[in-house]
Amino acid sequence: GAFHHLERTDGTAKTMMVLPVSTGQIIASKAFAAAILGLLSALVISVALVALHGIVLRYAALALFVFVIAAAHSAIGLALALKSRDFTSTLGWVMLFMLLSLLPSVLLDTGIIPRAFENWVLLSPSGAATAMLDYAAGSSGDAARAAMGFFYLAALALLLYRFPVLKLFRQHACVG
Repeated sequence: GAFHHLERTDGTAKTMMVLPVSTGQIIASKAFAAAILGLLSALVISVALVALHGIVLRYAALALFVFVIAAAHSAIGLALALKSRDFTSTLGWVMLFMLLSLLPSVLLDTGIIPRAFENWVLLSPSGAATAMLDYAAGSSGDAARAAMGFFYLAALALLLYRFPVLKLFRQHACVG
């Protein structure tokens, strides 16, 4: 989201529209860049966990999950930024999203929401991400919940990038 506002301020988005690539490829590169940043962060944390604490993770699952989690959350951030008028409103929307997205997981972990509703928490992007990362960290052996979270976030990312993000990006790029 922040990158979008910088691109809008600098006029970069308008300039990108004359490149010999499609708008879809520009959006895909943004998703890929966000996923790579997520993977680099996971790599640094994984190395530290092994070196300092001897904690070994499910690395293949972690890489796949972090890639999808980062792509989905960047799609959400970009959609919020494209719907906002300025950077301050983007920050407000992102904070509201974080609060609403994290709330079900926190309520479940504190016992306020009974465990019978834990599959419903997967409807929250943060809840799905938590289930996936718990499995990759080995703290949960629930592969089914991790798979549900994976497919949900992958579908969410694809739908957000394909429909609102692509449409709004084209509109913003044309206006400048």
